[in-house]
Amino acid sequence: MDRFLVRFAFVIVSLLIGCREDVPVPPTDANAPFMAFLALQQDSAFIMVPNVITPNGDGINDILRVVHRNMVEVHMQVRGPDGLLVLSTSGHSPTWAPEDPPILGRYSVLVSGTTTSTTILAAQSALYVLDYGPSSCLEFDGTPVSGDQLDPRVFDVQYPSNEVFCP
Repeated sequence: MDRFLVRFAFVIVSLLIGCREDVPVPPTDANAPFMAFLALQQDSAFIMVPNVITPNGDGINDILRVVHRNMVEVHMQVRGPDGLLVLSTSGHSPTWAPEDPPILGRYSVLVSGTTTSTTILAAQSALYVLDYGPSSCLEFDGTPVSGDQLDPRVFDVQYPSNEVFCP
């Protein structure tokens, strides 16, 4: 998905969901739109979640970390490739470290949160747990966004990744 479509998707989601001012509820499949890379923004508040992690112990993108600004609380659910709930957590800085060795594949992440102005932001996206294996690059079909590309001070992808993705 190109950057225009991703940006268009989160603008629409921000406008639709950003209007709700009710009690925050952890996201479910029924109430959160699906995004290729989770990026929601309302005024000065935002939530971003990468769509790729590589838990290989090198210290780069080993854990899933929700990047946000001006959020009071964030709820996160992670479902495994089999659809079973792996993690459900709330707090100011939710993270998830896959088991060792990790189960590779496509996970889903559902995130909701309350901004400092009490607006609710919520969405879901795919999360790919990848490993280099014998290759010198990561196979990924789509536009990878890893945690080292995100800056909690600025909305949207800011940096190149330290991961090597196959062309």
